[in-house]
Amino acid sequence: MTAGFVSFGIGVPLFAQALRTALPGRAWIAATITGIATLGVASAPLGRYDTAHNVFATIGYVSLAATPLIAAKALRLFGATRLANASIGCGLASAILLAASTIDAGHGLTQRLGLGVTDLWIVTAACSIIQAKPWLGRSTTRENQ
Repeated sequence: MTAGFVSFGIGVPLFAQALRTALPGRAWIAATITGIATLGVASAPLGRYDTAHNVFATIGYVSLAATPLIAAKALRLFGATRLANASIGCGLASAILLAASTIDAGHGLTQRLGLGVTDLWIVTAACSIIQAKPWLGRSTTRENQ
């Protein structure tokens, strides 16, 4: 688990820098906070540092769910209404599932679903950045750099 947390904690801020370049707004900040919080979770394992682990996890959950919600505003400004709506759906689903995981007796499933929804959003956004989709606002092709 720790290796996965560290990989995610490094990878998401790298994605955030690409998001910052590709999409105006502050979604990249939320993604960066997610990565840093995940590194905090890795450094504070349950059983030894429960309070710190839970604080980092809460910060990570909130910032992760917020990332697609914040990105939706910029997507809507570009006229990408369907993508903005999908981003809102991902963010809300993540927030609801992650909140439910704190009261659900079998919280593992709701937690993983809540994380998985936004992980899928990150992968989709990263693929779109790589492909330089027009909704990104800035071209990332060589001839335009």
